[in-house]
Amino acid sequence: MTQEERKKFDAFQRQLNESPANRINFFAGMDEECAIANTPYEQWALQSEYENKAICKHLGIEYRKEDFAVSAEGLAKQWAGGLPDME
Repeated sequence: MTQEERKKFDAFQRQLNESPANRINFFAGMDEECAIANTPYEQWALQSEYENKAICKHLGIEYRKEDFAVSAEGLAKQWAGGLPDME
């Protein structure tokens, strides 16, 4: 995904998150249904993947799973970046 495509994706996702009515209408109009998982974590992952695919399809962006993968180390660094320095 290019930087321009990522900006479009993030802006549209933000728009959906800020307006529950728009979010409901957008996902209600999708042809596919999200799969059901055995655990809450698996369900969250499937729901996220479903939503990402739907947004990419709507924007005409090719969905690639690796564009949405975050390493545990990267996530930890992102989280720790917001903590105050304890020096």
